[in-house]
Amino acid sequence: MIIRHTLGGTPVTIHCPFVGALDPFDWDAKEMPTGLHGLDVESTGLEPAGVHHPGWRMRTAQFAPTDDVAWVFRMDDPDQVEVARATLADPGNTFASHMRIDPEAVQVALGVDVTDRFIDTHVMAIMAAPDAAAGQGSLKPAATRFNMPELEAAEEALTARFDALYREAHPEIGRRAIKEKMLKKWGFTHVPLDDPDFLLYAGLDAIAARRLVPLLASVSEAPAHVLTTERWLSQVAARTVRRGMRVDRDRLAEVIASSDAEARAATEITMDVCGLKPSQGVKLQAWWGEHGVDWTTWPDEARTETGGPSLAKDNIKLLLRQPLDEAGRLVADAYARYSKVLDRNRRTKELLLVMDPDGYVHPGLSTVGTVTSRMACSAPNMQNFSKKDHVMRGLFLPEDGHVLMSCDFAQVELRVVASLAGEQAMIDTILAGGDLHQLTADLLGVTRQEAKTINFLIVYGGGGTVLAKNLGYTRTVAECRQIIRDYWAKYPAIAALNESLKHESSVRLISGRLVPASQGRGYALMNYLIQGSSRELLVAASRRFSGGDPLRERMFWMWVHDEIILQVPEEIALEIAAAVSEAMSFMLYGVPIKADADILIDQDGNSRWMSGDRAKEIAFSRGSLASA
Repeated sequence: MIIRHTLGGTPVTIHCPFVGALDPFDWDAKEMPTGLHGLDVESTGLEPAGVHHPGWRMRTAQFAPTDDVAWVFRMDDPDQVEVARATLADPGNTFASHMRIDPEAVQVALGVDVTDRFIDTHVMAIMAAPDAAAGQGSLKPAATRFNMPELEAAEEALTARFDALYREAHPEIGRRAIKEKMLKKWGFTHVPLDDPDFLLYAGLDAIAARRLVPLLASVSEAPAHVLTTERWLSQVAARTVRRGMRVDRDRLAEVIASSDAEARAATEITMDVCGLKPSQGVKLQAWWGEHGVDWTTWPDEARTETGGPSLAKDNIKLLLRQPLDEAGRLVADAYARYSKVLDRNRRTKELLLVMDPDGYVHPGLSTVGTVTSRMACSAPNMQNFSKKDHVMRGLFLPEDGHVLMSCDFAQVELRVVASLAGEQAMIDTILAGGDLHQLTADLLGVTRQEAKTINFLIVYGGGGTVLAKNLGYTRTVAECRQIIRDYWAKYPAIAALNESLKHESSVRLISGRLVPASQGRGYALMNYLIQGSSRELLVAASRRFSGGDPLRERMFWMWVHDEIILQVPEEIALEIAAAVSEAMSFMLYGVPIKADADILIDQDGNSRWMSGDRAKEIAFSRGSLASA
């Protein structure tokens, strides 16, 4: 079958061979010239484990060797499979795709690793329009931006086709609406591979991905070295995620059982005392009102949109500080335990859903995941596993014969802002080996712990309300607003930088990458400058450490904010610890940026994921050395 259509107003041809129509031994290579190819795949609907779910199957592979031709190869035809595999394996071919999952899919399904020959046009789209990270960077909007609206039209037609096919297969639903996510999952699994709407959609995606490479490069304001670095990072990250992170399944089962038991115990307490479950929040609030809580004094900042008291986990501290009677205190303590366990239950049970049959997770890692260019992670969001949560981090193990290693920048955001603003009090303290949080504590007359919260929150754009919340409402909003005014007065250079950025529409990071003020939020540009520049330093340090050495590139295990986690052969751990520490320690405009590497070993002498500080504590208690 041959489909003729247009893309961007110009004619395109999509070749869709029937089963048995191709002979791989008589394939004319001129039909698929060597060079840049658009790449796309269609598969069965994705489960949480993605392409690593045992039931996942790739159904078609699409290639666009030119800007006006695509081939759609069926994976139920062994001959077409071989032609697709040969195209992927040709070392002269480079593949552009708008989906990070595509190169992972072809390796899982066809056994060909194209990571080093892969261009991620999704990353390029976000770099060309950083404020589009929230959705406009996806393929259809990006194509429409460059006058290729046919992709969105093809998607609408295919969705309508899925709807018709689903209703044919399920006449009992009548005219009831079908949830879009469920409909697409079912549709991609069941649509016939010779359906014209499906084939048009598949072929156009591959052509658009190829066309977008030069188009996005031409409009990106990022310097060439940033584009090169981002391509390197996307390749390394893709291979890292494909390899996966090993889960300690025995410990996971223990944690889930323990969490379930603790949730039941907390529920038993609340039921015994007041006859209510912890999940009955509104009724519990009324009950607490009879046992010591005056809800009229509850801070406005800790209320829901409708004005009622919020008992989100950050607000539970407020509840525990209320003048509760004995019964109220007992229920409040149980409720606090239940809320903490509920979050852990959600995270641990998500691991069961996304884990592959061999016990590995393969998170979705977006190397440019936010407006500031910071990375983002999902399914599971490993960047959201707090350094303080030893239980969740401790569920991950290295490969046999390896150890996990953490190298974390020391107070990098504060050092970056001190450097870029030229804040002399901070710079002098850094050069003298002093403590920046203690400096702020002394200047503002607050505790060091409060100063730590203040330092990070203010430079990230937080106001009095947010500061009060993050301090657990130990200070009023009015007090927090005064603290912020005092902060700007004590750090005039940072205040001047912040004030100057408020009137700008964009800011350039230290790499030269342009970051716009999202939706006119000029007040957030200092936040963007600091977070984005800190991220650029981390990526540059990663590349410096790798030095183009494939062995070192395979050591990357995950990036979490200002931390690089490596998986290192045990026999060279000390050597690598010294090398990564050196790569992450340098001068930024006269201000030293420092990092220490910690080999992560638990109390039993086994390596598992944890914070570097936790590893130091354990090493000290065991009388051993865990850092270099």
